[in-house]
Order: sequence, then C-alpha cells, then structure tokens
Amino acid sequence: MAESGETVGASLWDVFSKVPDPRDASGRRFALQGMLALTVAALLAGRQGLCAIARWGRGCSKRQLARLGVNRPKSPCHATYHNVLVTVKDNQPSLREAIDNAFAPASSPLGGAKARGGNRQCQQCGESTRTY
Repeated sequence: MAESGETVGASLWDVFSKVPDPRDASGRRFALQGMLALTVAALLAGRQGLCAIARWGRGCSKRQLARLGVNRPKSPCHATYHNVLVTVKDNQPSLREAIDNAFAPASSPLGGAKARGGNRQCQQCGESTRTY
C-alpha cells in the first residue's frame, strides 16, 4: 500500500523506475525501465507475443526509442524480451507492489487474479513464442 499517498497517481514511467532490476549489471544493455515501457507501448499498440513486440520496437525511430527509455540504436530482440520478462516475472512481487501502490492502493489491479501466459507460434518466423 502507498504510504501517505506518495506514489498514488504516479505515471507508469515513475512506477517502472521504482521496480528493482534483478539482473546482473554485467551484460545489461537495456535499462529495465525502458524495456518495460517499450513492452507496454507495443502491447497497447495491439502486439501480442515477444516476436511481435520486438518487431514493433524495431519499427520505432531512434527518437521514439529514446522517449521510451531505450538509448541504443536498435530496440531489443525477442530473446532479450524473453530473458528480461522471465527475470521480472520471477521478481513479480516488486513489480506488482509498484503498480499496486501507484494505481490501486486499496487492492490489486487484477482483483486477485493471476496473470496467465501461454505458448504460441509466431506466424511470420514460425518460432515458438511465449506470451506473458
């Protein structure tokens, strides 16, 4: 719960900045905050699955990527999304707590429901994708 309303009404960008990055600093090319923002933007644009999210990100200009917190010439590939999202999923209480504190201080935004994922096959490249 938010203490004294400190994060109530925060932007999603602010919420993502409060999520601790559980990844090892060595080899980390993309900031967690930017990866989460890019993922949410792609999902809001109707993309489903890691390949679709990665393709959407690859279609962004350098300026658009920078505005989403990705300060590299290219957006992450689908394998990077997989690795980051699995790591965040394993550290889910931190992300859920940050979102709950900002947007639903009295209850979970999912009303106690658990997020479900599934395996699908990418229609363009044919590889198995995992949805989160």
